[in-house]
Amino acid sequence: MERRRLVILAGGLVVLVAGGIALAQVRQAAQPAPADVGLTRSRVDAAALAQARQSPLGARLVTVLANNPILPQIRASAVPVLGPPDPALLGAARFYPGQGQYMLVVRPAGQIVEIFGSTRAFQAPEGVSLPAPQADPPVVTRATRQTPLSAALARAREQGLDDIRTERTEYGVDVSFGRFGAVYSVSFICDDRTTLECSDAAAVLFASRLELIGGGQ
Repeated sequence: MERRRLVILAGGLVVLVAGGIALAQVRQAAQPAPADVGLTRSRVDAAALAQARQSPLGARLVTVLANNPILPQIRASAVPVLGPPDPALLGAARFYPGQGQYMLVVRPAGQIVEIFGSTRAFQAPEGVSLPAPQADPPVVTRATRQTPLSAALARAREQGLDDIRTERTEYGVDVSFGRFGAVYSVSFICDDRTTLECSDAAAVLFASRLELIGGGQ
């Protein structure tokens, strides 16, 4: 799993785009190049970010990093930094800052999880087809039951995630979304891609539980 690159500035990471700016992958050099655009935080995004800063759990997680040299880098990040609510995972995390972006790497059992966030994104050129966001969960009645993925999507949207997309990869699964006026991609690199912990539902649920631990000033 170490063959996976961890340095975000080395490039190649495709980012989703929230609020009309979508995830784009240029397949051939002959196609128009995607435009690199800066994302503007709306009033709704700013209010959600201010509310997240009041989270007691987020405050407790910051104390886990009190003596960790990555905390000043997290606080200085232009991107609101999301991290796992598990103190053990967060305490052993690696942080890679960048210009308008960051990557936080944690290691649950049997996995490496890369949490990437950015205030910049690629706008798809005209004529380039894009993968659709995850569909809204179906309305649950007595005759229907939510699937694990639809239940995870419902929770994620309740937590303020939007434009949620999942993709199976050679290494596991990626989930991308918008939040706080920034864009995020969480990549799961799994020892065993067939486990429930490496499913689309588990990836979305993990993303929905991420807490604000700093940045975004």
